[in-house]
Amino acid sequence: MNILFYIILFFLGAFCGNFYKLAIYRIPRDMDVFKKHYFGDMNEKNKKTQIISTILYSLLGGISFVIIAFTFKLNIYSLNLNSIMLYILTIMYISALIIIAGIDKSNIKIEKKLLEFEVIVSMIYMIYMIYMCSINTNLIYKYLIYVAIYFLAIVTDTILLRKFAKDSYTMDMLILLSIILMFLDVRILFYTIWASILAIVIDLIILKMRQKKTGNKKIKLNEIPIGFFICTSNIAIIYATTIITTLQA
Repeated sequence: MNILFYIILFFLGAFCGNFYKLAIYRIPRDMDVFKKHYFGDMNEKNKKTQIISTILYSLLGGISFVIIAFTFKLNIYSLNLNSIMLYILTIMYISALIIIAGIDKSNIKIEKKLLEFEVIVSMIYMIYMIYMCSINTNLIYKYLIYVAIYFLAIVTDTILLRKFAKDSYTMDMLILLSIILMFLDVRILFYTIWASILAIVIDLIILKMRQKKTGNKKIKLNEIPIGFFICTSNIAIIYATTIITTLQA
C-alpha cells in the first residue's frame, strides 16, 4: 500500500511540475498561469525543447513530492493532521522556490509576488509550530527575531525603491534569505549560503573557460542569477538532509 501511496504522490507532484514550467514562463509576463497551455506557432525544434523542459519539471515535481513525504515519514499507515499540515506547507515552500529559481535563471529577477507568497507560507508555518510546541517561549523569541530580520529587509527595500524608483536585486536576495531563515533555521541557511557560493564559483569558472574558447563578451556580475543558486542550493540541502537522515534511520 505504501508503494501505491508514493506513486500517487509522484504523479501529483509531476502534475504540479507541469504547472511550475508554465508559471516560470507566464508570471514575469503577467499572464494567467491557469489558462490552458498551447505551444502556438513554435517551430518543431522549439516544441521539442518545451516538451523536454516540461518533462524535466514534471520529474522534479514528482521527486520533490516523494522526498518530502520521506522527510515527515509520511505513509498510508501513519497519516495524521500534523504530518499532513507540515507536508503541505513544505511542498508549497519548495514549489515557490522552484518557480523563483526558474524565473531568476531566465530573467535575473527575483519575483516579488512569489516572495510575498513564501512569507505567507512561512508565517503560517511558524504559527503552527508555536501552536504544536504548546507556546514554547524560546521558539517564540526565535521566530520574532527571524520576523524582525525580514521586516528590516522589507523596510530597507521600500526606502531604496522610493529613492531610486527601481527594484533592488540585492535586497530581493536578502529578503529571500530571510524567508529561508523563517521557514527553516540558521543551520540550514548557513549551509545554503555556502552551497550557493560554491555553485556560483563553479559556474563562473565554467563560464570563464567557455569565454576563452569562444571569445564571448566579458562576464558581468549583475548577469549572474544569484537567486537561482540560492533556491536550488536550499532545495538540494533539504533533499540531502532528508536522504542522510533516512539512510541513518
